Amino acid sequence: MPFCPITGEPMRDPVVAADGHTYERSAIARWLATSDKSPLTGSILPHKNLVPNYMLVSSLQEAQQSHNDKNNNSTIFDDENNDPSPQEEGNGDEREDAQDIILPTIGSMQSLEDEEF
Repeated sequence: MPFCPITGEPMRDPVVAADGHTYERSAIARWLATSDKSPLTGSILPHKNLVPNYMLVSSLQEAQQSHNDKNNNSTIFDDENNDPSPQEEGNGDEREDAQDIILPTIGSMQSLEDEEF
């Protein structure tokens, strides 16, 4: 499970900030309320818009569903506020297909982090 670089806690509502890094929404929103700089790079952010990290949200939902399937629908999360949407049953190849999509995308995202905005 990915952890927020601000809080060190597992992310449940991951968003991407203008610096290209992913944070827990509530943590980065608190940070941006008092700062115009990236908490990781220290550079001034061109804007304070936050965009859901749909890829990570999907991965978290998939992990939750897998955990539920293996553990009689118990939940990874401690609170009841996180209710991941149910996943459709498939032929079992979805995880391999997702890795083919996610891993190259993560690599391209890392190269974007190296560029200056």
